Amino acid sequence: MNTLVEQFSDLENYDVSKIFYSTADGMKFNTDATRELIDAEYDLQVNNLRDAIAEETAIIEANKDSKDANAYATIQNAQANINAYNAELASLQALYDQ
Repeated sequence: MNTLVEQFSDLENYDVSKIFYSTADGMKFNTDATRELIDAEYDLQVNNLRDAIAEETAIIEANKDSKDANAYATIQNAQANINAYNAELASLQALYDQ
């Protein structure tokens, strides 16, 4: 249960207890509620990564016309971050599609 609480702790107003429901035979797993939480967590992570990519893209745009060596290094760093974020998006998508 603690793992589930930690996994979805980034979500606002989430209720991990919706994942389970009581029956006469005991606790059962609510797959619909679980899917909703997984979808919400996925959307949150994707949006965070897209925001991060947008920030790095803005850094590149702000420095692209500069001839300064520091600006070049900043652009290279921002591009490396974008590549890492895109790889993370691809991994996230692959996990989500399973």
